[in-house]
Amino acid sequence: MLRRWLAVLLRAASLFTTMGPMRSADAAGEVPILRGLNFPGDFTVGSDGTVVYAETYIARLSEFSPRTGRTSVLLTLPNASEIFGVAIHPTKGWIYFTAIVNVPGGQHTQLFRLVNGSVSLLVDFGPKISGGRLLFGPDGMLYLVLGDRNNSSNSQNLRNPFGKVLRMTDDGSPAPGNPIAGSRIFAYGIRNSFGMGFDPKSSLLWLTDNGPKCNDEIDLIRQGGNYGWGPTETCATPPPAPRDTNRDGQAPTLPVLWMRRTVAPTGLAFTPSGRLLYGTYNTRSIRQVTLNSNRTAAASDQLLLRHSDHVLSVERGGDGQMYFSDETSIYRLQVSGS
Repeated sequence: MLRRWLAVLLRAASLFTTMGPMRSADAAGEVPILRGLNFPGDFTVGSDGTVVYAETYIARLSEFSPRTGRTSVLLTLPNASEIFGVAIHPTKGWIYFTAIVNVPGGQHTQLFRLVNGSVSLLVDFGPKISGGRLLFGPDGMLYLVLGDRNNSSNSQNLRNPFGKVLRMTDDGSPAPGNPIAGSRIFAYGIRNSFGMGFDPKSSLLWLTDNGPKCNDEIDLIRQGGNYGWGPTETCATPPPAPRDTNRDGQAPTLPVLWMRRTVAPTGLAFTPSGRLLYGTYNTRSIRQVTLNSNRTAAASDQLLLRHSDHVLSVERGGDGQMYFSDETSIYRLQVSGS
């Protein structure tokens, strides 16, 4: 996965969007919660402030209690090369995570559930896929975004999970009401996402997506939507950006925001007041997007925090606080009027 992160994220740092030059928002502060970690690429925070986090490359899942100040290792997954994506069931407290596991014949991406120290394999998605955010939605369903497995044609193929946003029940089964009966696919045409989150005001799903050498994106994800990544993608023009990378399949949906030169967007989460925050790996920052009145377009995109290291994940905790991680630490993000 380290090679995957570097290949996807080490890009140019100049930034352009659909709205012209970006402005700076009010400054935000950061308070370290945990230090000395080994690439905490994914984490989640419960209603009591408990942090459950994955140290990606050593396939270790741990829990930090702010009440006691103690960290407990929940598991180190045998035969796994990495853990990515961590979620807590909103009512049952079960912990979910995805991992790349060595199996006979190669490596597979798998979904697991941890209940009272017992681990259950829920879904084997097949050969190793680059993975991103795992979270429960306001409908109680489990959402997971998976990358295209370095083959843009996969993102338009509705017979596999690659390059898709998946929607599942809490046992990993296809959720009722999905666009294709009996399928986990909720939306498609995705390249390689590391962040998604639900707007607390509209319940709509938003997602970051990394472009190849152009057109990093922020997308508004709708059920059955096609986001256009596919086999004819190119960073050449014509057609003009972002249609050069968002043009395959039926009725492709264009991104709400895009960056012609890549910043490598990572985590995405909404503040309680409804401001969209996203992290960047290349420019080591957290940015703030204010949405328009109908919550479907961006009114502004501003620098919120310039950090000293690459930002990996951005989360809103169940305690209403905002958090983010870099390669060694997890922080509480202090946002005025959040």
